[in-house]
Amino acid sequence: MLLKVSADGWLSGSAVRIRAALGRGGVTDKKREGDGGTPAGVFALRRVLYRADRLPAPATRLECAIIRPD
Repeated sequence: MLLKVSADGWLSGSAVRIRAALGRGGVTDKKREGDGGTPAGVFALRRVLYRADRLPAPATRLECAIIRPD
């Protein structure tokens, strides 16, 4: 699934529109490490990382991997 992030804080794809948290620097196409910006562009969503201590595995056909609290 390909998702595009917009400057107003939405991730959108072919059949989905999801509210997104943006960095303090807003959306930028000139991303640099530590600038607080959210990269602009189209990105492939390949797997889901989630915390099993907070919620169950999401219902998706994507690969899911548990991450630890730390």
